[in-house]
Amino acid sequence: MPNSDEDLEEYAPRSAKPSRRKKSSAGVWAMILVVVAVVIGGGTLVCCGGFVYFGLNVMSAEVETELRDNARLREHIGEIQEFSMNVTRSLANDDDDVFVYSVRGTKGSGELTVHHVTGDDGNEIVVAASLRLPDGRTVDLFEEQ
Repeated sequence: MPNSDEDLEEYAPRSAKPSRRKKSSAGVWAMILVVVAVVIGGGTLVCCGGFVYFGLNVMSAEVETELRDNARLREHIGEIQEFSMNVTRSLANDDDDVFVYSVRGTKGSGELTVHHVTGDDGNEIVVAASLRLPDGRTVDLFEEQ
């Protein structure tokens, strides 16, 4: 217990003002650079991903249009109701011009493996195509009957 004024000073609270530590300007700049990098990187990913997605949809639509009236495809699938690229299976294929599509129609469904190239006019040209049916059979869509 304090006995004198001097002793009271010893127990008196220190300044209520908190001590401020100065932040280094290097830390602030580093944080700004990280935020800018994340914004630019995220924007680039979204933008490029959108272009790729759009391009694949255009390509799928062109291939569907080219195959829509194929007699063998109509025999097994019927009128096409759904046609979409199976990106995972397409990327797993070693040939850059061969893509895999999932197709569903009024008569059935299957998996199309299509070899197509881009023509001089920018449109897709189907070179070869085969349909794998759910029972495992494979039908060549361009084989002479």
